[in-house]
Amino acid sequence: MTPADWITIIRTVLVFVVAVLVYYAWGPWWLSVILLIIAFAMDSLDGYVARRYKCETVIGSLLDVVGDRMTEIVLWLMFLAIDYVPAWAPIIVLSRAALTDAIRGRAAGKNVSVYGMMRSWWGRTFVKSRFVRGLYGVSKVLFFLVLTLMRYGVVPFSWQFSFWYSLYLVLFSLLRGLPVLIDARGVL
Repeated sequence: MTPADWITIIRTVLVFVVAVLVYYAWGPWWLSVILLIIAFAMDSLDGYVARRYKCETVIGSLLDVVGDRMTEIVLWLMFLAIDYVPAWAPIIVLSRAALTDAIRGRAAGKNVSVYGMMRSWWGRTFVKSRFVRGLYGVSKVLFFLVLTLMRYGVVPFSWQFSFWYSLYLVLFSLLRGLPVLIDARGVL
């Protein structure tokens, strides 16, 4: 296991801690916010460490995706359990994730990395590009941070905000998932 892999594992465990804190609204709101920001920042840190210290591996890229997915699953389902997001949003986002992850797993079996399978312009732009990945990541961070603040009563809960932002994230998720299906022809 590389240092980047350990960062991925720690950040994933941290998300479970945050989910418990937020679900029960335990502790001060700022602790949950700080821990959530740290967990999301560690997602960038693991990739940086892997590139900086040349310890990028196919297994590491898959572990990163698993960490990302577990983060999404835990947060979407936790906010669904407290009725802060519409049910269709996590159903669509997590179903798309399962499908693309299955394709990526098949690619890894052929020793092709998660982003290495992206051959089309669309795939390189919406899946592989650091800018779009960052924009999607920041979008999710902001959403889950605002929902956390709503849970603690720092910001009043708004079903309209939750609905429209969920719709935005669903569409963004689908936009990033479709190129994986298109570019999968080379690895399936």
